[in-house]
Formats: sequence, structure tokens, C-alpha cells
Amino acid sequence: MSRRIIALTLAAVCVLPGCSLLDPNKDKGEPIPEGLVAEPGKPSLPDPSDRKSPRPKDEDEAISNALRFELEQAVLEQAAIDKPISSKCRRTGEKTFDCTVTFDGKPVQHKVEITSPPSSIMPNGVSRLFSYQVHERDAVVTKRAVQLEMLKSVKESAKINNHYGPPRCDANIPEVTVLSEKGELPDAFCYALPKGALETTEKFYIKASSIGPMAYHK
Repeated sequence: MSRRIIALTLAAVCVLPGCSLLDPNKDKGEPIPEGLVAEPGKPSLPDPSDRKSPRPKDEDEAISNALRFELEQAVLEQAAIDKPISSKCRRTGEKTFDCTVTFDGKPVQHKVEITSPPSSIMPNGVSRLFSYQVHERDAVVTKRAVQLEMLKSVKESAKINNHYGPPRCDANIPEVTVLSEKGELPDAFCYALPKGALETTEKFYIKASSIGPMAYHK
């Protein structure tokens, strides 16, 4: 009889919220610092659309400068932190450029196709009717951007009545790393506990994207 009582007692304990047997992600990760905000830096070159920017020597340089400025901006927004940044672009074909943005010493590669070449160059070197598409790219993932994405995800979920407790993230998320676009951060995750009876902590995976890291659970 005593054995049956003990067994039932253990079962009762293990259905309580937070039981480690049913919630293996309980207490994983570290709290996200309060008051965290994005602090992106500025591109290393002036905006080519600014009439005060230096005049490029030819069309290739005009296109290169425009690409460099926009790709640097994109990387800075992905990172959400201010680190040293530089870039270079070189023409590889009639309509293609290879561009490398170097962020905090790490190369971020982009393969670009000019889809609508400039019809003319204005006096300050800005191309008219200039459009492009990035076919292959890397993306920066930073600890700051991941933490901000988790805070945003929890806030957005509340709008559709999916409420979570304060999110947490693993301590080993790198301060700065580079992944291929849609690549997944290995061996580092974030966590959040849905509010409600008998809920278990959800694990969030981190995927790189052109607009910053994305957090999702499987």
C-alpha cells in the first residue's frame, strides 16, 4: 500500500508546471537584460544620393558605391549594434557584382545582379533608374539582435492572445557571427514559458535573414 501511495505522489509532483521530467528546458538560458535597445552604427561611406557626396569617377564606381552603402546599412540593421564596418564591390559580369561587407572583422558576402541598369548619371554621380537583386548573401547574427528578436516575438505573440513569460537565451550565443541567409544558429537557443496551466517551456531556434535574426519554435 505504501508503495502505491509513493508512486501516486511522484506522479502528482511530475504533472506540476516546471517538473524537470516534463519540462527539460526549464531554467535554461539567461534573462535578457532590461532596457535593451538596438544601437546600429552608420555606413563607412556617405549616402551616394546626397549631393554633397564625392563624385564617382565612372558608372562602375557609382553603382559600387550605391551597393556598398545599402548593403552596409542592411548589415548594420541585422546586427543592431555598432561595430567597425567597411565594404568593397567588384564587377564580375555585365550585370553582376560581388560585394563583401566586413563587419567587426568578419566578411559578409553578397552576389548581386543589376536588374535595371542606370539610364544616366547625375552630376553628383547618383544613378537614375538603378535597381538590383541579391541572389546569394550572408547575414550577420549578434547576441543583441537575437535578444531583441525574442523580446519582439513575445510581445507580438501577446497580440494574438499567446502570452509568454520573460524570455531567456543561452549564454553561448556569439556576440557576432556570420551565417548564410536562412542558416540556423547551431547549439544556441532561446526559451519562453507560455502562460497557462501545465504549460512547458518552448525552445526557440534562431535563423539568419536579410532583415535580422528570426526566432521560431518547432
